[in-house]
Amino acid sequence: MSAGKFVLILDLYDQNKNQPLEKAPLVVSGDGSQPWHHSLAYTYGYNPTIFAKRVQALSSMISALARTKEDDHRYILYGLKGGAPYAAVARALLGDAVDKMIVDTEGFRFANITSFDDLKMLPGIVKYGDLPAILALSDPATTEIRGEE
Repeated sequence: MSAGKFVLILDLYDQNKNQPLEKAPLVVSGDGSQPWHHSLAYTYGYNPTIFAKRVQALSSMISALARTKEDDHRYILYGLKGGAPYAAVARALLGDAVDKMIVDTEGFRFANITSFDDLKMLPGIVKYGDLPAILALSDPATTEIRGEE
């Protein structure tokens, strides 16, 4: 900031530091006594995931900044400490609104999610190539990827 740059750190959807969300709420049908009452279709068939809500919050902020962008401003999106999947999806959606992206994936893969109520649940993404496919949607000349083997 002393060099004339500003840093924006976002608290995305339900990341409140006082009471952070630990698990995604799942919608249960009926009284919950039957196995089919816990179908993921009730949660993910009709409602956006926490992951999608967080990406939307990030994308909305970047989009708003990009609309007011002056010629000499550059926007660098960092996805660190668990933020790589959010940054990668936001960058894929926003394209050149972000000048550069630096992410540390820490080896994260959606395929390794073992719980339906995981905060990073993104149904269907494993079928379409997981995080590497999302990262491939960004310009490699303006993308720095760390944490991959």
